[in-house]
Order: sequence, then structure tokens, then C-alpha cells
Amino acid sequence: MEMRMHVTIHLLCILLALSVNSTSSTTIFTGCTNYSPLCLLQPVSYTCSGENGTGSSDDLLRLRIRNSTNAPNGGTAYAEGTVVSTPRIIGTYFKTILTSSADPMRSNISFSPVLAISNYTILCDIIGTTPFSCSIIIADVLAAPVFNDIKFTSDTLIFSWTPQSTSPCLSHYSVNITSIEYTINTTNTSLSLPVHSTNDTEYSISVVAVDTAGRYMDPTDKKTFIADVPESVTDLMLHQTGFGIYVSWNKPPFSSHFKLYNIS
Repeated sequence: MEMRMHVTIHLLCILLALSVNSTSSTTIFTGCTNYSPLCLLQPVSYTCSGENGTGSSDDLLRLRIRNSTNAPNGGTAYAEGTVVSTPRIIGTYFKTILTSSADPMRSNISFSPVLAISNYTILCDIIGTTPFSCSIIIADVLAAPVFNDIKFTSDTLIFSWTPQSTSPCLSHYSVNITSIEYTINTTNTSLSLPVHSTNDTEYSISVVAVDTAGRYMDPTDKKTFIADVPESVTDLMLHQTGFGIYVSWNKPPFSSHFKLYNIS
């Protein structure tokens, strides 16, 4: 009876020790959301932290890079007790810095996304724990917006467009108007532009969505129009009155938009 109780207590102690180690042996990669596209040239920073759960001061934190073919592309490791705040460079694009050298160990890894590291993978682990992997996915080029109807008054062009996505990688819209060689960058989705009423040439307008790296897709639609320039007046009459001249006329036949008459 006494022997059985001793064995039972011993087994309980072993199970308790294993339970404690398994729950405290962890690696956490904060900031990484796998398969969430990154915007080009927008700085990114992740935090790798954890401990092996043995209770000893022998943790080793590793950060490794694998390229788009899953081949090793550099890495670094920090032993527990390493001096913090000393940056290290991995390859060309990645920088790490240890921020905590005691349990739990912690290091940041930062980079600015570029096309060269598309589909790379960052591996983070404390030796003795399961590595955490983070894929680098670069956001696609933004599709061009869809034009809405154009409105034109005697001296103003009013138009708007509808974005085809709500990507956070949008930098601005670039609007190009031919015939007057006019280009404007804006974050709005509509514009009101002055246009000379005497300019009756054909206009062509296009809009593209530009991302954080200056990339854009060619416009899928262009709007063309000719300004609704007022026609000539009718029944122009001249009358001399003493030392003056009296001039009269009737409005253009189709009541085009206009603000004033130019007499010369």
C-alpha cells in the first residue's frame, strides 16, 4: 500500500513538471498576419518572443530568412544574456534588434517591403519550441477607377470616379486631361476644374490609382467630350447715336451656358 502511494505521487510530480514545461515553452510572433498583403516601401516591424520552458538561462532566440524558393537566405541568433540594443543586419533587407535578453527573450525584425523579397518567409523560434513562420506577400498593383458621369458648365468641368478597391496601399489618384496638358494628383474621388469657355477642343480624361511605390495599371476607360461652347449671337445691330454707337443682339438660339459677352 505504501509503495503504491509512493509510485502514484512520483507519477503525479512527473506529469505536473511536464505540464508546466509544455505550457511555458512557447514562441510568439507579434505583428505578422500570414498572407495579408504588404504595401511596398511602407516600413514593417514584427516582434519574436518566447522561452523554452526549462527554467535555465540557456534560451537561444533565432530569426531566419528563406527566399521565394524556400532556400535559406541568412539569419541571426541571440543567446540569453546577450547585450540588447545592438542592431544586426540579415542580408540586404532585414534588420533585427534584441529588446529583452531574459525570459521571455524578445527581438524585433524590421524591413521595408520591396518586390525582391516577395514570397520570402521569416522564421522565428526559441530553440526547443516550434518555429513560427511569416510569409511576405506584396500587394498587387491597384486597378484603375471607374468613371462616373461628367458634368460641364460654362467654365467648369465636374467629374468623379469610383475606386475598384479600398486597398490601404493607395497613395493617390493621378488625373490626366489632354488638350490642355493638365495632370493633377489627389486623394479625393472627384474634381472640379476650370475650363475656358472659348476652348472648344476635344478633351480626354483618364484616372489611375497610384500605390505607395508609384505603380499603377493603365486606365481601362477614358472620357472624351467637347466643351459646350456658346454659339454666336443673332440679329447683331449697330446704331450710331450722336458721338456713340448703340449695339444690340439676341441670345444664341440654343441657350448655351455662358456668363458674359465679349465685345470687340
